[in-house]
Amino acid sequence: MKSESERHHEISSHLGWHQKRQHSSCSGGSPGKPIAESSALCIPTANYAQRGGAGNAWRFISGREPETPMCELGWKSLGVLELTALPSIDEELWVPVVRETDVLLVNGGDPLYLCY
Repeated sequence: MKSESERHHEISSHLGWHQKRQHSSCSGGSPGKPIAESSALCIPTANYAQRGGAGNAWRFISGREPETPMCELGWKSLGVLELTALPSIDEELWVPVVRETDVLLVNGGDPLYLCY
């Protein structure tokens, strides 16, 4: 059985945080690729660990977050990636989706929550 730390590292590795961060830009997932031609996954998970977290997550996903607009920018496709669900889902169902996605949109919350 894997420790929580090992599982967290494994999930982070699959998500390719560093690779996505290096290749994303304000114009979309790849340099020169417009948002209207890019796919995105929004990650609201860290919002749940704070007061009003469910409402904050909904505002982010629905494109109604006034301080950090991301989901409402006109992406070609937009999905939700719920990190807390990943350990219970077969990797072949979600890893390819993450790898094919141009941009990961992560919104606020408590990053320490994601370590559990």
